[in-house]
Amino acid sequence: LKFNIKALRIAEKTFGQDHNDYATSLVNTAYVYKNLNDLNIAEQYYHQALKIFTKTLGKKHSNLGSIHRNLGSLYAEKNDYKPALKEFYKSIEIYKSIYGENHYSIADNYIDIAEIYRLKGLYDSALLFSQKSIDANIVHLNKANISFSTDQSLLLKAIRKKGDIFYKKYASGDHSVFLDSTFYAFQKCDSLIDYILQDQTSISDKFFIKQQASEIYQKAISAFGLRGFTNMDKNLLEKAFYFSEKSKYSILNNAKLHKSVKNQMKLSEEVSNKEYQLQVEISLLMSKIKNKIGDKEKLADHLFLKLRSRDSLAKSIEKRYPNHYKSKDKRKIATIAEIQKKILDENQILIEYFLADSSLYIFAITKTDYQVKKVETDSSYHINFIQLQRNLNSPKLIKQTAESFDEYI
Repeated sequence: LKFNIKALRIAEKTFGQDHNDYATSLVNTAYVYKNLNDLNIAEQYYHQALKIFTKTLGKKHSNLGSIHRNLGSLYAEKNDYKPALKEFYKSIEIYKSIYGENHYSIADNYIDIAEIYRLKGLYDSALLFSQKSIDANIVHLNKANISFSTDQSLLLKAIRKKGDIFYKKYASGDHSVFLDSTFYAFQKCDSLIDYILQDQTSISDKFFIKQQASEIYQKAISAFGLRGFTNMDKNLLEKAFYFSEKSKYSILNNAKLHKSVKNQMKLSEEVSNKEYQLQVEISLLMSKIKNKIGDKEKLADHLFLKLRSRDSLAKSIEKRYPNHYKSKDKRKIATIAEIQKKILDENQILIEYFLADSSLYIFAITKTDYQVKKVETDSSYHINFIQLQRNLNSPKLIKQTAESFDEYI
């Protein structure tokens, strides 16, 4: 904070209080105050910056759209929803005047509005604005017959929001169809997670996934596991098991992402470089379309050609290096029925678990039946569990005999 205040004073002394650089420094300082939960001072700084930018940049500039959204977020934290909605709508109006109907900044505001309606218990309105966020996040290039998301992380957030709201509607006593809608939304999240993780150039999206995927799967497991356990609904328990297994697989797949495809699959350097270069060019073209940089029609034509080149190269690689695509996460998660039929004998039991923030879900599967048990946990449980994992991975332990291992356990 002290560095931001120092920078603010320097900007004031150097440029005066009516300059854009001073307003930018006000916004940066307000952001710090907001994170420190000093919301009143943050609000004052945002309004001060808003007056300066309005005077210097006019009423239809992206800087103003950003400040209105920040103010909306600030009021929402105060649980002051009416002015929060007002600020979000102002932000949307400004962004639409600049970018049109489809832009990630507009989609972001819609998500914030959906959250307010969710908190107010107005689930139909929350669903409406979640869908508006999804629609605003999709760019359609009719000439090239291409549609893509301008921000995959934001799209994931919007779909997850719909899943949360559907479950709220179900839990509040609405028809069971909303539980099916919850599962469908989380399935969409699951597919999008897989897609983002396979995108070699979206590094920031990969980091987002690593942070968010486990939380999304945990939400799904909690929804279906708890409801299934309460009602002894086998169908719901199977859905909980799927997301539990997918969570583990996602973690393993993330680790695999750090390995070089070229070293793993022994692609020729020329082919590997060409594959990577196409990915870079496609991402660059999508970024230009997303940020409205250049002629949209020409960019769409170039993107269409690059996508065709990538598909052609993929077919060539699959033919010349079949193992390359065998490794690309095409394996499906085994269902409980498949485990019972293909893996377990009459006298065997498979025990799987999923450790959530405050609960441990234990799945017990036999040849003819399966059950789920939920155990409440606390921070000490997590600490002990992590220590056990470290001990089991100890090189000294790995070298021990089976007898020593039994003694250790």
